[in-house]
Amino acid sequence: MPNLLPKTSSDFASKDYWDRFFNQLCSPFEWYGEYRQLSRIFSLYANPIKRTLIVGCGNSSLSYDLDTNGYKNVVSIDISDVAIKQMKEKYPELDFRQMDASQLDFADDEFNVVIDKGTIDALLPNLSGESVSMVNKLLAEVSRCLHKGGRFICVTLLQDHVAKTLFDFFIRASDNFSWVVRVHRCFEAEDTRRELVLPVYVVIAIKRPSMAAQSCVFEMCSSTLVRYASAEALLAELKLQQNYAFFRNHLCRFTLDREYKTELYSTREDVAKYELFIVDTPDADRQTGLKFACFIVPEGRECEWLFGTPKGRKILAKQCQAHRVVFVHLSRHFKYASTKQIEDELSHYISQLTPKNFKQGAQIPFLSVGEAAGTRKMMEKGHSAISGDFIVEDVTIDDKIYRRLLFLDRPSVIQTEMRVHKKTVDHSHLSSEYYKYMVVALGFFGSGPGAALLLGLGGGTLASYVAKYAKWSVQAVELDEEIIGVAHRQFKLFKTVKTECGDALEFVKTSTNKFDIIWLDIDSKDVAESLTCPPEAFLHDGFLSDATSLLSAKGVFVMNLACRDEMKCKDVYRILKNKFSHVKVANVSEDINQVIYASNGNSLECNVKELRSLLRQSNRDNDIECIEQMLQGVKL
Repeated sequence: MPNLLPKTSSDFASKDYWDRFFNQLCSPFEWYGEYRQLSRIFSLYANPIKRTLIVGCGNSSLSYDLDTNGYKNVVSIDISDVAIKQMKEKYPELDFRQMDASQLDFADDEFNVVIDKGTIDALLPNLSGESVSMVNKLLAEVSRCLHKGGRFICVTLLQDHVAKTLFDFFIRASDNFSWVVRVHRCFEAEDTRRELVLPVYVVIAIKRPSMAAQSCVFEMCSSTLVRYASAEALLAELKLQQNYAFFRNHLCRFTLDREYKTELYSTREDVAKYELFIVDTPDADRQTGLKFACFIVPEGRECEWLFGTPKGRKILAKQCQAHRVVFVHLSRHFKYASTKQIEDELSHYISQLTPKNFKQGAQIPFLSVGEAAGTRKMMEKGHSAISGDFIVEDVTIDDKIYRRLLFLDRPSVIQTEMRVHKKTVDHSHLSSEYYKYMVVALGFFGSGPGAALLLGLGGGTLASYVAKYAKWSVQAVELDEEIIGVAHRQFKLFKTVKTECGDALEFVKTSTNKFDIIWLDIDSKDVAESLTCPPEAFLHDGFLSDATSLLSAKGVFVMNLACRDEMKCKDVYRILKNKFSHVKVANVSEDINQVIYASNGNSLECNVKELRSLLRQSNRDNDIECIEQMLQGVKL
């Protein structure tokens, strides 16, 4: 192929360049799509019987296509003698004229429609003064020749400098008229030209008689018509769409070295309806020969480790044995009728995220775990001055219902989870590995009841279990009064649990009671820190000394540690070793959490028999074998 595109952007403004261009070109060169892709939008604004002007026609077949479809009053111009000569020879019955669009030889108000397909983009490679001046002259001539009520139809990529120049011109309306600027996105042209990186737009500028204080109107038309308060607001929306187009182009050309995320919004809402996580696994087993798949995560399960973390999704993507998997999270702000409805709504967008060498038009398999829609029920939504917005929802998994408390600033973290049985929360079932690790501390004591202090109540899973089934006396301290209320209302906190709303640091400093176990289960509100549980203040010597003084002779201090920094974890181990003679650590599987047991008077040897008896009596579904495996994994 000859050198069809310019080597330097300034070539676009050169008459010599365009003569060379058309001399080298044999077939029609269609900027941003052919008539059949543009006709839907053209038909809304161009009347076949009205006089129409095409500027910068080149050797495009647009003039012929318009004539074939009933537009018989069309004049086509171009600055290139070569292009006009070619077109006159090819279509002698049509009206082609050699003319500079910035110096039109037409009368005022002569045309009802003026069409530009790529000319302004070609003339305006950047915001240089010469380029902007030339385009403003062209627009002024278009404005002069356009009848009031007429439409200027501009097919363009609307890059920043082009959009700014166009919008600035239309804002500077004369005393006699103003403009309505309406932007359409032409998906049809994009679908047929996958090599295009940027979206294709059709800008419609409607010239209207000016009234007092009447300013330019900016709109975008997709499934609905949206009016913007300013040109800047419309430019911001265009930028979002163009950034997504660049992102999509990157996805279609390269294998991803990390997970990428994007969101899909409903046109009527300002919250995302779908979150998409794109994961490539070039090293996965290829037994299925599957290149691409979409996995719809069932409602309410997006906070589970396998679906809610990059590491979990990477493992699941490998299990799908596909080169690329798009994981879809469903928003709790929307109702979804069925998995089929979700697939139908997503299929067009998912098809834009395919990997390279994927056959266009090939069927994309949608995967899930059972029915994806209708598995979530909102039980309570509230706000706390301390914890922010929170929700309690019931999620159905394999015909079992789980009630969950989540804070919306960290929606991928389940704060509390209990199973619901016959419409009542089931305190006996420990649904999370993390809870089982915490309960292991009971095995360091005999069969008799003891006294426990729980710093950080949450929904009360641990407090209710220990009080109800181990028959221990439980004192819980929770800073957030609203969450104490949730523990009672939604999780039916067991009646013998004593609660105090207050600062755990202050409680430990002032309390005079003795406890056999102190559980520290308080998270940090600063999610940017590598240490998310406990807050740094609970590692200071003052707190640890106060906590040690509250322990009975064989008392055990238990800490839930959540930290992404290995060196910081080692610092925590050293701090605790300086305070306690016995320290053991257990890693929670598939999580960053660790449970640390520390004592000065207890050797931390677990009575497995007593622990198994407690678990079996409370709920047969509690995994006894899993507990034994945990204990084997506990190390010094």
